[in-house]
Amino acid sequence: MTTTQYVYITDILPKGKPWTAKVVVFEKSEPRLSGSGSTRYQRIVLMDERGQKIVATAYDEDIDDLKDTLLLSHTYLVSNAKVGPLDERYNRYGHPYQWTIGGKTAIKFVIDDVIPRNAIKPSFAPISQLQKHASQDELIDVLVILIDKGPKRNVTGKVKDNIVRDFGVINEDKIAITLSLWNNQASESMPVIKATALRLSSFYGLSLNSTSGTSILIDPEIAEAQNLKKLVKRANNMKFIAEVVAEKKYLVEKFFVRVGVVIADSMQKFYYMACDNCSKGVDAELDHEYTCNKCHQSVKAVPRYKVLVSLFDHTDSLDVTIFGDFAKRIMKLDPVKILEISEMGVRIDIDAINADLLGIKFLFKIKKQERVSRNAVQVQYTVITSISEDTSSCHTPLSNVGLPVDDHDKAENSDKTTARKRLFEENLTKEKSAKNKTAAFSSPTEE
Repeated sequence: MTTTQYVYITDILPKGKPWTAKVVVFEKSEPRLSGSGSTRYQRIVLMDERGQKIVATAYDEDIDDLKDTLLLSHTYLVSNAKVGPLDERYNRYGHPYQWTIGGKTAIKFVIDDVIPRNAIKPSFAPISQLQKHASQDELIDVLVILIDKGPKRNVTGKVKDNIVRDFGVINEDKIAITLSLWNNQASESMPVIKATALRLSSFYGLSLNSTSGTSILIDPEIAEAQNLKKLVKRANNMKFIAEVVAEKKYLVEKFFVRVGVVIADSMQKFYYMACDNCSKGVDAELDHEYTCNKCHQSVKAVPRYKVLVSLFDHTDSLDVTIFGDFAKRIMKLDPVKILEISEMGVRIDIDAINADLLGIKFLFKIKKQERVSRNAVQVQYTVITSISEDTSSCHTPLSNVGLPVDDHDKAENSDKTTARKRLFEENLTKEKSAKNKTAAFSSPTEE
């Protein structure tokens, strides 16, 4: 009788000799569809007796073949899986390779001499310390309890529509934060949540977003989860949670960004008709006299600036609406002139405007507004003020705002997004340094 010699994960190389590794299933994510829509995949994180972890991925029909295999926290012998390089962007475990497993991969369930479950010691990031990770492109694990659910909303992708839902969650330090989950994860009913491989976004306040590698475990059988439940059930904590939910304290509606600006939509009007006294929007022609239902004055309808621009930095982009003085600084045309040009059927030359904006960085204060329309939640971002240009480090990056990150294919919202990204890349390539410039905004009042 021969004794099998187990190989540690770090000793397994591509195109090496046959091997068998004893591993425990550390994490197992739900099957996902790649951004291109052509491939299903499922990620499983395995760990050996030394504590080294590796990502193993199954594809398409192999996912179904392995449905009842490689169960969470169970120990297995895995032999001769395909070994390949791992993109450094997704290397969480300090190992340069990944495994591809399938229905034909030799896998044996281990009954005796298992890797003990207490060896799978989770390491959760304290929410109170997340701010220091805000500028780093890293994935984190958290243990939280659900206290509130936001409405589901649809995000149109290149291949399919995605469902996203924001959850208000809280940890043992009684710190609340938003956890955004996508598609199947968005419909879960979750009391205690163990969520791994989350991407931290500081875009409009700190929030956590699921990624293609995120694993969600409901009511995990670990001591930390039981302690969190006991903590939450205390009377004083229940009162605190009720206040957090009532006031939506885990949501942040205003934030700062330091960005470049570009106009990507040449088909927009660049103005709206408004009250000449308070700027309340109105459906009326130029100089039409009426009584404004906001300021209650006898007024005339006049055009006001309303310009949709795209803000961008090295991480991502965001469409926002600008009004007032800063829109004037960009457009360099009176709103009445813009109206006249529009009525003549002539388009604004956005190339000239974008050339003028090239190389300039603005520090903006932005407001996020959510409106419910026909049972759908619409999110709009509006610039409400400009502090200065190129002088502050209190801004947050524009990362992780769009679709969930997928290392197979990052989905695109629409053909307009593709064109906008091209503009961003061109501007980032051409950018020149600019100093000591300032811009000021008027707060929008259109409703």
